[in-house]
Amino acid sequence: MTDRALSQLPAAVARVACSEETHTIRWEAGDVVALDHADPEGERALAALGGQSCTCLDVLGAWTRRRGDAAMLSALSRGPADPVHNEGVRPGRFGAYPAGTVPRNALYPRRGGGVVRSGAISNSVSMTVVGAPTGSAGPPASASSTPEDDIVLLAGLSHELTLRLASTVTSVLLEELKTPKGASMGPVLEASLFGRAWAALRTWLGTSDLELDLEVIGPDKDPGLSWDGSGSVHLALPLEWVMTVWGADLTVIAGRFSLGVAERDGARTTLMSIGTDLGPPRPLIIEIP
Repeated sequence: MTDRALSQLPAAVARVACSEETHTIRWEAGDVVALDHADPEGERALAALGGQSCTCLDVLGAWTRRRGDAAMLSALSRGPADPVHNEGVRPGRFGAYPAGTVPRNALYPRRGGGVVRSGAISNSVSMTVVGAPTGSAGPPASASSTPEDDIVLLAGLSHELTLRLASTVTSVLLEELKTPKGASMGPVLEASLFGRAWAALRTWLGTSDLELDLEVIGPDKDPGLSWDGSGSVHLALPLEWVMTVWGADLTVIAGRFSLGVAERDGARTTLMSIGTDLGPPRPLIIEIP
């Protein structure tokens, strides 16, 4: 399901300064490619043997290593109100931070707490601000690259492309969640869903101190949103929402909050959405002829 969902997302590009030129990095169906390099794998092999690397190759290498890294979900932006600035960041400057963390605060869940002001997930997972956890490891990094350097490089790419990166990492972790050893991915995915939905709702409803009660639902339940204008907003969403809605930049369309994708058929996408009047969810159809 997750691979098919990624293939249905539109491609995205980022333009980077590389070899004294402007080059294009493209995301499509979960893969990242460097469009201005005829043989990037060959160039990466030469760089690994001591040759000269460049920004495009660094991005490809970082993505190969971090494609399934849970720490990516905390480092990547949660939306327009949460920009990531990596200008002037130099490799190796994160020695003061614990291994596996990035210099950025992130919402992560801890079990057993009560509801706190910032919100809570309904299965008794309250939210606290801590460093990002160590993610699953990819291929070895070069001697000059650290996990934090990789993450900062990727997080500083274009807004649209980083949305797709978050979708891809979510897809990988959802597959891992199905395995016997994947239970630890549940809290990470829940925290990612909470942080992104909460940031979007605060902007959409124009309420900076919004409290959110998030219910993580399975495929057999319908998503929903209810709020009486005071107290906590109750929101029911599946973990896949980060991949299928948020990662496709479909969170708010025509002033309506998207609860899920009801159908995708070529250039036509049908969303289940809710208006600011908080009435019943209604279909919203987007079509590019």
